Amino acid sequence: MKIGMNSTCPCGSGKKYKKCCLISEQIVISGSEDRLWQQQYTMQDELTSRILDHARSKYGDMAVFEAWEDFNCFDDELEPLNSESHDLSIFIPWFVYDWIPCFPESSLIESDWTKNLSPANSMLKKRDKHLSELESDYIRACISSPFTFTEVVACDQGNHFYLKDILTGKEWKATEKNLSHVAQKGDVIFCRPITVRNLTTLAGCAPFPIPPIYKSQLIDIRNEIKKKFKKIDNEVLFECSLELLEIFRSLYKDFINAETPDRYNSDEEKFSPQTVTFKIAKPNAALEALASLDVTMSKEEILNDAEFDKSDNLELAEFAWSKKGNNKNKSWDNTILGHLTIENNTLEAYVNSTERAKLFRSIVEKRLAENALYVDTSPTPADLVPEEEVYGDTELFQDDLPEIDPKLLEEAKSAREEYWANWINEKSPILKNKTPKQAAKNQDGREKLEAMLTQFERDTTEYPQPGESTEIFQDIRKQLGIGK
Repeated sequence: MKIGMNSTCPCGSGKKYKKCCLISEQIVISGSEDRLWQQQYTMQDELTSRILDHARSKYGDMAVFEAWEDFNCFDDELEPLNSESHDLSIFIPWFVYDWIPCFPESSLIESDWTKNLSPANSMLKKRDKHLSELESDYIRACISSPFTFTEVVACDQGNHFYLKDILTGKEWKATEKNLSHVAQKGDVIFCRPITVRNLTTLAGCAPFPIPPIYKSQLIDIRNEIKKKFKKIDNEVLFECSLELLEIFRSLYKDFINAETPDRYNSDEEKFSPQTVTFKIAKPNAALEALASLDVTMSKEEILNDAEFDKSDNLELAEFAWSKKGNNKNKSWDNTILGHLTIENNTLEAYVNSTERAKLFRSIVEKRLAENALYVDTSPTPADLVPEEEVYGDTELFQDDLPEIDPKLLEEAKSAREEYWANWINEKSPILKNKTPKQAAKNQDGREKLEAMLTQFERDTTEYPQPGESTEIFQDIRKQLGIGK
């Protein structure tokens, strides 16, 4: 008989069952899950290696290269297969558990191939006695479970996540110790969930999650598949496996190649960090000629901060290249155009645009003349760009930034609030040119809206804007009648 959560524990402690033995029973179950996961995780790589060896010994090295061509059949240019190939985490399990050569087009000898069997299935049929019971169960689970697109419904980072198949609607609680560290609710993961002995794991998985906003495209793809097959099940997913692989790679390319918005400094010049380098014969004279470029410090202050040797030869000086006022923010007293360093016989200027790099070069060549020899202008490595320099025209430290006019902040806040207040009535290409209000009337539209709002919440958390908060999106959900 099942014991109720609030019933008195049968052990005689007098406590409720949920406060007593249920806890220890759950710990035992959790512990056994961890042991089984570790066992499968350790076995997985070794088993895959044996299946690959089986495929090579029976069919030769050409089998894996032919499979690679099939795997990339929709690509115009075939990338070489090597250890650096970014699709290996999907290709290898696909090859060993899914791939069957296409005859008569295949270059392999058909009589050598166990017809309609993948390398793993061939090994299972012909060498079953050499496989452990767990290995056999694992292979059977893999060859009967297709790759698919799943959504992270909830995540216990470092342990489990709850997945829902976007295409079939099937749900799993998957034990996963690696990707679950970075996955978030709403992420899309291309993977093969398998269940072996009541434990669900991922036997092949993309190395990264895709953001929620891409789910809308998959909903449209789901509808296209339904038009052809009426109902989507594992058999359909296997039949569409190459198309699904191509869809994943297409989403992957869109994701990693997504253009970041162009950024500009306050002179409306495109943000492009560059370093201008000169060799100088007389460092002291160079400092004397360039000190007036800094309107934030006097020459005496720059000299006081500089370092000299015992003979008063300049060894190091650092100061700003600046000007009075700011073209974009009228309340600012000055604009930082660059940061200058004179170190022994080298002069370097860090600037944030091509225009400023050219201007600085012309200033130095005019002021220093024969005392300076231009070396080059080179892109500044991203890891050397101060975080607060990203939007340009700031001092090296955040504390030095001028306060933004509260009136401007309030205007920006009001504009964003007005935008989101009207958003539910604005047509969107993602929603097939419907408004959110119209899209919320059917299930597909509600799914798309939830994915969009989850993405908006994430963006707002990572890149806060005046007038935006997660509460706004909760309110939008209420207006549309959709829930998290």
